[in-house]
Amino acid sequence: MGEGGGRRPVGRIRCGKMARMREAGTVISVLRAAMNSMKREKVNRHAAQSS
Repeated sequence: MGEGGGRRPVGRIRCGKMARMREAGTVISVLRAAMNSMKREKVNRHAAQSS
């Protein structure tokens, strides 16, 4: 732990924690966007069926 997997220089980023947090944030935001788009599609489909 704390070596950042050797992918990026340690020292600039404190034991890769910030990088991991940032990666998690981007992943979460992407997932949230995908969920929102799926939800919107589902809502549109329901509206089309009901009308």
